Amino acid sequence: MFDWNDLKYFLAVADEGSTLKAAKLLRANQTTVARRISALERALGQSLFERRRSGYTLSDAGGRLLTQARNVAAAADALQLAADASNRSLSGIVRVTCNELTAEITLPPVLAKLRESYPDIRVEVDQSQGMRDLAKGEADIALRFTNKLKGDALIARRLFEDKWTIYCSREYAERHGIPKRPKDLVAHRIIGGGGSFAGPIIEKWFSSMAPGVEFDTRFDTLTSMLSALKAGVGVAAMPSAVAQGDPDLIQCWEPEDVGYTFWIVAHERSRDVPHVRAVMKSIGDLMIERAKERGYY
Repeated sequence: MFDWNDLKYFLAVADEGSTLKAAKLLRANQTTVARRISALERALGQSLFERRRSGYTLSDAGGRLLTQARNVAAAADALQLAADASNRSLSGIVRVTCNELTAEITLPPVLAKLRESYPDIRVEVDQSQGMRDLAKGEADIALRFTNKLKGDALIARRLFEDKWTIYCSREYAERHGIPKRPKDLVAHRIIGGGGSFAGPIIEKWFSSMAPGVEFDTRFDTLTSMLSALKAGVGVAAMPSAVAQGDPDLIQCWEPEDVGYTFWIVAHERSRDVPHVRAVMKSIGDLMIERAKERGYY
């Protein structure tokens, strides 16, 4: 089954004649557009375009599917208009809890899009290091990185696997080069820390991956580590959900097996609260959309 969202990339390239122009139209990355076109072709089992130096031209198969794709897009637009009318009737406060890196990096662009669909719903974000108890009503929705959810009477949606790997800034790479494998790390400056959640993960990973490597700089939070990483202080382990697709950062090698599942979770009583249920679905959909655009889904 193909991803319905990929139809918008297909139509944009068909209309504009190139992935570059389609990317500008969709306000997306050109690489993302090309990747989504390829994904759609694989799912459909057909080549939709002829790739030429002058641009993209519809293949015979692409031409045959164009009208149907436009009809689907028109139906989706009509559905969206109907949904928007329904969304405007929803209001209230939704409390979302997550770690500080999600709250400061991943969540804001998602909330910006959420506001377009639900202008009368207010979102309060709690980025406490501690885990809020959804059963006690300490939060309505939680975004959690874990391989085993804890708690009773929860409804949860698995969003994606968030694997970690080593990143460095472009400025750092120009001055010191890029480590290509774990044993190269002994020649590089390593940023450590990460707080009570990420700190033990990073320590364990480095001790198994590059024994004897020492941290040149430590920070108490992942956001501080990310700032130092982008400033060129050194190289650091970062989750793909934060670093992948950042134009200032370079992925040094492919993600390792170390990683966590990213979940969106609520208490089962949220099924009966329309505005909480709507926000949970929307945040989940938008998080997956962002993951696909950045290439880590």
